[in-house]
Formats: sequence, C-alpha cells, structure tokens
Amino acid sequence: MTYIIFENVAKYYKTNRFESKALEKTSFEIDRGEFCVLVGTRGSGKSTIINALAGKEKIKIGSVQVGNQKINKLNYFELRKYRKNKVAILNSIDNLVDELSILDNLKLVKNNDDIGIDIYEAAKKYNFSDLLKMYPKDLTRFQCQKIALIRCLISGVELILADEVIAALDYRNSVKLLKEIIDICNEYSVTFILATTDFALKKIADRVIIIKDGKVIRNEFNMNPVKIEELDF
Repeated sequence: MTYIIFENVAKYYKTNRFESKALEKTSFEIDRGEFCVLVGTRGSGKSTIINALAGKEKIKIGSVQVGNQKINKLNYFELRKYRKNKVAILNSIDNLVDELSILDNLKLVKNNDDIGIDIYEAAKKYNFSDLLKMYPKDLTRFQCQKIALIRCLISGVELILADEVIAALDYRNSVKLLKEIIDICNEYSVTFILATTDFALKKIADRVIIIKDGKVIRNEFNMNPVKIEELDF
C-alpha cells in the first residue's frame, strides 16, 4: 500500500543576490512498512527531502503526502500534531536529554499507553534493561543511538526519518544499529527512510531512491535485499 507520495516537489533558497536549487520537480512513492535507502552525494537534496517529510521544510511547489495527509498543506496546529504522533527523526546526534536518566528520556515520548511498545517490554526485548537508571553521559555512542531508535518505537510513530544516522559510528556498531532498524521495520511495519552518502547501503534496502542534483534519478524496489551482516561498506 502506497504510504508516501512525493510529487513534483521543487525547493529553492534565495539570498539577496543568488538563488540555489535544492529540489527540482522531484517525485517518488514509498509503500507502508518499507525500509528505504535514500542515497546521494552531499548537497544532492537528501536532507531537504527528509525535512519536507518531517514537516520542517516549507514546500510551496508540489505535494508531500504521508498517509492521508498532505503535509505541506497542514496548518501550524495540525503540523504539531503530525510531528508529535506520526513521525520521528534520527540523526548522528542522539538528542537525549543529558540531565535525565534513560528511563526518563523514554518516558518523555510515552504520551499514550495504548500506542507504541511498552518501555520495559522494549528494554527486555532489545537488551538494555541495565541502562534504564543510567544517564546519556554513561553510555557509548552506539548505546545512545540505539536508545534514540527505541525511543521512536516507544512513541508509536509510523514513520522514522534518519539522516546520516550511522555517521558517528564505527563499522561494527553501524552494522548492529542497521540490523536493529531492519528488524524493527519488519516486526512493527514502521516505514523507515535512511538518507546516506554510502551507495553500498542500497543493497540492504527494500526500496532504493537515488538522488542527484535535486532530482530522483532512480526509484526501485529491491527484490532480494542483502543481509546487513554480509555487506561490506
């Protein structure tokens, strides 16, 4: 089932003297529950797409639809509700609150007990029960990124957007985090978009979108994704 429709989206940034192009008539579709790798070189438009889907980038040209909502047409209050309940963003900075324990960091996003996985259930399932009373400063970079990922799952969002989420991790921990991401997509039907400059990662995705100079040049479904443990990147 089609979940995201990104249709003829253009985005330009203007200064007093210049106009720069971020996206130019960009279109693609993504199905619900897919693990999608959005790949391109730096400056190709990946972050603009991520921000548009998150409702952080104002889009005046084209249409950005997630589920049954056209994100670029929402008013301020509708957009706040969308960001709170439907979408989460991951990047190389985990955005955990340093002054709060891991348990309290997770409680911040648990607004409804009927939505998302239970905190203690998640801690047991993903092997971090021993970290709940600790603080972000006590954790490794990988552990912080893992908690940030699980926080998205606990919040019950349908869409997770990740912009260079493994950029600060070494190879071993990158593999571990990507495996957690893929497992979560498969088990909970969460739609996950990973923006990256690493073209090797397209082999592990359900869907691959390649972007160049603000345009999608390829959008294809991967019939046989490679297991992350088998990938050399």
